Amino acid sequence: MKKIKVYFHTLGCKVNQYDTQLMMENLLLDERFEITREMDEADVFVVNTCVVTEKAEKESKKLIRKFSSKGKVVVTGCLPEKEFPSYSNIPYLKLRDEKNIRNVILSLFGESESSLSYRENITRFYGRTRAFVKVQEGCDRFCSYCIVAYLRGKPRSRNPEKILREIRNLISNGYREIVLTGTQIGLYGYGEDKNLASLIREILKIPSDFRIRISSINPEFIDNSLIKVMKEGRVCPHLHLSLQSGSDRILRLMRRQYTIAEFLEKVERFKREVKNATVTTDIIVGFPGEEEEDFKSTLEAVRKAGFIRVHIFPYSKRKGTLAANFKNEVPENVIKERERILNEVVKDVVKNEIGKFLGKRLIVLNEKAKSGYTENYIRVKLDKPVKMNQFYIVYLQSIKNSVVYGKIEKEFSYSSIEKGGETSKCPQLKEEKEKTSIA
Repeated sequence: MKKIKVYFHTLGCKVNQYDTQLMMENLLLDERFEITREMDEADVFVVNTCVVTEKAEKESKKLIRKFSSKGKVVVTGCLPEKEFPSYSNIPYLKLRDEKNIRNVILSLFGESESSLSYRENITRFYGRTRAFVKVQEGCDRFCSYCIVAYLRGKPRSRNPEKILREIRNLISNGYREIVLTGTQIGLYGYGEDKNLASLIREILKIPSDFRIRISSINPEFIDNSLIKVMKEGRVCPHLHLSLQSGSDRILRLMRRQYTIAEFLEKVERFKREVKNATVTTDIIVGFPGEEEEDFKSTLEAVRKAGFIRVHIFPYSKRKGTLAANFKNEVPENVIKERERILNEVVKDVVKNEIGKFLGKRLIVLNEKAKSGYTENYIRVKLDKPVKMNQFYIVYLQSIKNSVVYGKIEKEFSYSSIEKGGETSKCPQLKEEKEKTSIA
């Protein structure tokens, strides 16, 4: 028979991207399927949806309508968890039912069900040089502005042996950077005798030339054990800590579980104890009840924390959350003005923070012929094209118009770092100051 060509479109978080990869690999176990990257070739479209914001939900629904005009559609992701009556004529899979993806698609074409079991590990990451590995699912934080905890369910962690097996497979297939991800990654080991730091220590026992990156994590999960393991040479010295607001009053309304003083103390300690450490963040502007003093506190927190990147989100009401019922909404024109002001402050802070790394040698994994990311998540434009998916020692020379430029010196291998060692102690990374510039 003619193979069924399946086109995937994924919206939203790294967890969704991981789930898409898992579904694709399971389809390919059955010889009746083929994955295509060309929409015009597709027999069926799988839309892995996101509803974290109203905008994301609208985009998901827009794509469903678009693909429905082209052919058969299957919907997965968070939208089926939230609502689906309006799409009752379109097959969908809830998050825990994605293992049925083969049979749902086969039924659309009158084909017999697959007798193959569902594989729970990925071996590749389609179209990427970094591989995301989901270590847990679910959240119990219930922040007042966020709908995710209602959709993704209670925290549950993957079996560590399955995670380690998956990582070994990815490394054997050439992946040099493993990104640990989850709905709320700090909850790994929730209710069990393990945590994220202990998992990372097990991963570090795998002998190979690769590094580990931690995806977004809440500040309350940064503890002694995690900071200690992040000193290891193969763990990227970068954290994405979602600040959301620099005002304690607003943080309480958001139901965040830290104060601004606690947040800044953790950032300061991380930078002090971990070589070349950097921090990125998310900030919501215009949360209901945000006064001018609250906003000024956010500006001050950004200056003190010294982020190298800030994702700014103008607040938008999310139906189904506690905050959707809050009074004292901030006028749209005020939100836009605060967003503009915050952007200006962020530009200066980012330029200053990245400027501290000029004249240093960092390790870049190139994702394109002439660009890649350092271990501390600085994107660098390289001085010459090099082979893909390779580590290089790069001398950071200059910043111009927010672009960091670096000079390639030589290839690098994480295998050169002794177990328990730091990259800063590696002889290949000895610093010698040269002329640098910021423009």
